[in-house]
Amino acid sequence: MSHLLSPKMKEEVTYTELSFHKTDDVEKVLQMDLTEKPEQPAPRSLRSRVPLGQLPMCLLLLLLLSGLIVLGILFSQEQAERKSLHSRNTNLTQSLQRMTTELCRQLVAGNKESNCFPCQKRWQWFGASCYRKFEKWVTWSEGKKLCHSKNSTLVKIDSQEELNFISQYNHVWLGMSFNTSRRSWLWEDGSALRDGLIQNMESPSDYRTNYCASQTSYVSYKSCLESSYILCEMVAGPVRAESLY
Repeated sequence: MSHLLSPKMKEEVTYTELSFHKTDDVEKVLQMDLTEKPEQPAPRSLRSRVPLGQLPMCLLLLLLLSGLIVLGILFSQEQAERKSLHSRNTNLTQSLQRMTTELCRQLVAGNKESNCFPCQKRWQWFGASCYRKFEKWVTWSEGKKLCHSKNSTLVKIDSQEELNFISQYNHVWLGMSFNTSRRSWLWEDGSALRDGLIQNMESPSDYRTNYCASQTSYVSYKSCLESSYILCEMVAGPVRAESLY
């Protein structure tokens, strides 16, 4: 029958068939989309990562950790209290020592033979030191050695009060010499003379001679090879409270 159709009619029939096939395909796709998908299983609830059998052990470890933290805090507090107590005890001891020393000074001023005297016999007490003049006419180096043999040193002047105190001694060596390399006056321990403490202690003009300090009516210097008496100084011992009675 197709041979009886005109060309135009054949095209219309072909188009109709194609449209029909396309319509069937669309319906199939729609039917597939409308088809209910199988329900996905609900997500499983998260289980505990720690097995129930290990839970008591975890609780015990947690308690132990908490206990260690508490002990650490208590230990820190105890250390702070001990440090504070030690500081208070130190301050109290120092205050008591100052009071004892001052009381001993008053006793010594009225009685030279007081048991609290913190210096050896024939030594003089001033400030925190003991002093003694040795009537030996020696060089500065020899005088330094003699003081060392007495567990002392040649006098070092640290203050105006001490300078006034030693003015009672005449013709004695002091523990200071001129250092030519540093161009300055140095005490035995290597410390420099404090500015303005002693007058007339300028640098010597002759660096070929070793100069050392001495006390006459005032502090001056002369060749270390000359001779003078010796004035030694040592730290005074502590004054004990029981020695006051």
